[in-house]
Amino acid sequence: MKLYIKYLLLLLVVIACEKNDFERLSDISDVEVFVAAQGTDSDPNDVLAFSVNDFLSLSDVSQGIDARTWTLTEGNAFIKGFTPADSLNLNDFVDRDLGLTTDEQTIHVLFETPGTHRISYRGEFPREVTLPELRRSGNVIREAVSSVQEDDKWVINLDYNIEVLDSLDAIATVIDDLGTEVAKLELGQTFNTDTEGISEIEIEEGIELTFQTSLDGSQGSPNSVLWQLPGGIPEESEGENVTVTYNTVGTFMANIVLNRRNQGQTLRGVTHTEIVPLLINVVPSTQPLEIN
Repeated sequence: MKLYIKYLLLLLVVIACEKNDFERLSDISDVEVFVAAQGTDSDPNDVLAFSVNDFLSLSDVSQGIDARTWTLTEGNAFIKGFTPADSLNLNDFVDRDLGLTTDEQTIHVLFETPGTHRISYRGEFPREVTLPELRRSGNVIREAVSSVQEDDKWVINLDYNIEVLDSLDAIATVIDDLGTEVAKLELGQTFNTDTEGISEIEIEEGIELTFQTSLDGSQGSPNSVLWQLPGGIPEESEGENVTVTYNTVGTFMANIVLNRRNQGQTLRGVTHTEIVPLLINVVPSTQPLEIN
């Protein structure tokens, strides 16, 4: 978030310079779009990843432009009047009156719906313009995009592709030593120690339980999973499936922790913890003591 705020503040500086520090020359036309977290080196062909309810700022810093239109796909909204301090709760700043289009120079887009989305820019100029090819270390990282003539104006269209990831949500299944499913956590379920619907099992010391999940079946594209297993051996384990032995008398519950890594400058890492809905009562073993 700190890095993203830095780019947002840089965007504000660019806009201020555009308005106050440069004298526009009427015989110059030039297209340039500033994308927060990428600057003016953005490639419209890149796919930017965001978490649901996160936002992106863009500004048209073109010279000699006659008109512009920003268009969003369904499931997104323009937000206005917020500061970086408000970035944890942006729904109150949605401008529903704008709908999905605006001609404002700078826009802030809130991604309200997971999935593949697009922010489209259309700029109209009095003469031909080109978003230039961009090279880095000798490699082309952005192809040139040229305007096309429509009647007496030159039009350039740019599409910024966005992948919005849902919030993390886990699935889990617990299998006893006989192969029977004794508990299940499904998407959308949330439990705590006082929640009704938690299963209960009594096992003797030395009995094993198997905890299973699927990263592909979980929500939000997690990269890894951690099991927290108090009273068990092991007490923590990474990986989708783990078999746990309970050698300590007592009552225990387990947690499943999903993790999603940072991706580029836009998708922040996140961790999500859920209680597995199973109360495990471990009682003394009734098996005869074997002495070797």
